[in-house]
Amino acid sequence: MDEGVEVLTIGLCGTEEMYWATSQFEACGGIEVTASHNPIEYNGLKLVKSKSRPLDPKNDLKAIKDCAERNCFGAKKSCGACKDISAPARNFFENRRLKAIKNSCEFWKWCGWTNFGCYY
Repeated sequence: MDEGVEVLTIGLCGTEEMYWATSQFEACGGIEVTASHNPIEYNGLKLVKSKSRPLDPKNDLKAIKDCAERNCFGAKKSCGACKDISAPARNFFENRRLKAIKNSCEFWKWCGWTNFGCYY
């Protein structure tokens, strides 16, 4: 935000939700702080470009590394903002997931499977 950008936060989430939100809310990129499958003390960043496209290791990651090493950030700007969109993002994501589960349950019922525990 010190560089004057608007940050959209979706709160605690999984990687798939960060990928989805980056595309859904037309962000220019997405960042997730995660330890992934490592112990918590080994946090790292997962980064994507707009439309949740992966960064190119030769160009994009090199540009980020070069900028960080040269400290090429300007003076702090006051126009950045953080907007919490966690509630609408979670509602939308959960509704899509529940719809997929319901559709899956309907399929298995159609196939004649009745004892698999679909309750909705």
